[in-house]
Amino acid sequence: MAIAATDILYYHGLTTAEGADHGGGINTLDAVATTANDLYDNVSGDEALAGDHEFRKVFVMLGAGAGASVLTSPVLWMTTTEGTTAERIYFTTGTESKQSNLANTALTHISTAWTRAIAKTAGITFAANMSSGSLNAIAIWQCRVIDASSGSVASDRVDLKVEGDTA
Repeated sequence: MAIAATDILYYHGLTTAEGADHGGGINTLDAVATTANDLYDNVSGDEALAGDHEFRKVFVMLGAGAGASVLTSPVLWMTTTEGTTAERIYFTTGTESKQSNLANTALTHISTAWTRAIAKTAGITFAANMSSGSLNAIAIWQCRVIDASSGSVASDRVDLKVEGDTA
C-alpha cells in the first residue's frame, strides 16, 4: 500500500516552554499547524538585542491511514525557509528513546549534526524506518537562532517534510 503525504503526521511535544525535557513526549492531540507562530513567537527588539536561542521538539509519525505500511529510508528537510536573514532554523533527530522526556544534555546525543537542509538531497536520513502509531514517532528538535542586535523578528513558519520509500 502506498503511503500518501497526508499519512505523515507532525505533532507538538507536551510542552512548548524551554526546560530540561525540551518539549517532553508526543502530544497526539496537538498537530503542528502550517501557520506563522505555531512553534515560535515573534521576537521583540529588546529580546533580540542580546540574541536569542529557542528549542522546540516536534514529532513525525505515520497515521492510521498508512495501515501496516512502512516508510523506509525516510528523509527530513525544510520546505519553507526562514522569512528573515536574522532568523535561522536548525534541526536534528535524536538517538534516544523516541517517547522519552529527554534531559537537556541529551541534545548532544544526536544522530546527525544540526542542519539547515532546504532540499531533500541535503536532508537527514532517519536511522530507522517509520511505521504507524505514536510509539513509533520520531522526535525532531528545532533550534531558532536570532542574531544579536538584529532588531525585532516576526516569526515565519518553517515547514518540515518527510519522504521515503514504501516497504
